[in-house]
Amino acid sequence: MSKQKISLAHLAKPTESVDELLLGPTRPAPAILPVPITETPKEEEDPQKSFTLRLYASMLHELQAIKEAQPRKKPKSIHSFIIEAIEDKIKKERRKLATK
Repeated sequence: MSKQKISLAHLAKPTESVDELLLGPTRPAPAILPVPITETPKEEEDPQKSFTLRLYASMLHELQAIKEAQPRKKPKSIHSFIIEAIEDKIKKERRKLATK
């Protein structure tokens, strides 16, 4: 019996690499201008992207401890906690840029 070759030509290559999505383009960025604070775009205009997030085990254990210490009626997931932290950081950076 001979092995059949499988062609992977039908698989499309991604347009952006994970590094580009996480770190931005490799070209030098233009001069930093203040970012206008606008309303959050509607979901259909701002699709979700997913990627792998690597954390140290100790950091993950801390996040789990924080989650377990929350009230049982309305606990936040670790995902929600991370998203909230990112949103807080974005707001802080916008304020910092707006004052310059």
